[in-house]
Amino acid sequence: MSENSTKTEKDNEAEFIYLKIILSSNKNNYFGIAFAKINSNTKQIEKIDSVISQYTQYLNNITLDTPWHAFIDFISDKKLSGDFAQKITKDIQDALEKELNEPKVIDDIIQDHQKKKFRETLENISPSIYRLLFDRKTNLQITTEALSAAQIDAHYQQQTNRTEETDTDMSEKSGSEATDIFDLSPENLLLDCSPVLSPVKGIPIFNLQPGMDIMLKILNNTEAGIEYNKKFELITPEGKILPKKATIIKINYQDEEYRILAKIDENIFARIVETEQVKIKPFQQEETEPQPDTEANTPEPARHTGLILLIAGGGILLFTIIFFIIMYII
Repeated sequence: MSENSTKTEKDNEAEFIYLKIILSSNKNNYFGIAFAKINSNTKQIEKIDSVISQYTQYLNNITLDTPWHAFIDFISDKKLSGDFAQKITKDIQDALEKELNEPKVIDDIIQDHQKKKFRETLENISPSIYRLLFDRKTNLQITTEALSAAQIDAHYQQQTNRTEETDTDMSEKSGSEATDIFDLSPENLLLDCSPVLSPVKGIPIFNLQPGMDIMLKILNNTEAGIEYNKKFELITPEGKILPKKATIIKINYQDEEYRILAKIDENIFARIVETEQVKIKPFQQEETEPQPDTEANTPEPARHTGLILLIAGGGILLFTIIFFIIMYII
């Protein structure tokens, strides 16, 4: 038997424990998940990852029964889209990496997994999480899931097979149908946006071309959307979202939807999906920033009209005073 085949058999015998954590702090609105992959043979942590948000509905249907790979995919998708609270996520991540890499903590996780009771693990990680979230009543849920290396490899092999089948199907379609215009490189951020509509003076969506500047609004449906609305100062004190200029990069029509990729800023892009034959407002300089209601921003005709009315009023008042003085003398 070859060395490679012997190594493969040993690897396949290895058992990995996936520690799954769900946390929720209703006091400070923090909701998130984390996982750790532990090699129970070597008693080493191979990977830790987490993602935290301040949206109540952030976790959707994620529960302790959610499979290990769905935990991983959820975290990966949220981080790729920028849909997470970056600072608290980093703090929680750092704390977990520090706590979970202790040999005693790893032993406790393995023993808790065997007993299916996670008291020791909770006692090990809860103080740091409580401290970072400023909430000692944070709800922490923990469970584990064990798999062999062969089972993990089989899952990813199935994913690879499905991807290859999808790529084959896509290659048989036309170029416009086969291309996902929202497929950007990792260093770019893609934000969900909605176009600003203008039924009278707008450009019909089917007439839009790459290079055109349009007005859009960044949606507040993700952490990234909220962050960049604040960064660009696009939220008024009343909570209204102001429009922002963007330059169209690509546009196509697929599956009865208009899909528009537009550039908002360096490495920041807008994703617009529209199903209606709408007219979209083109960029106009005066609409990119809110204008304060000051004399400097008052239109010239308005200021002239006010001056004329003031002079006219003063003339009438002066004429009235002179009239009464003459009548008094007579």
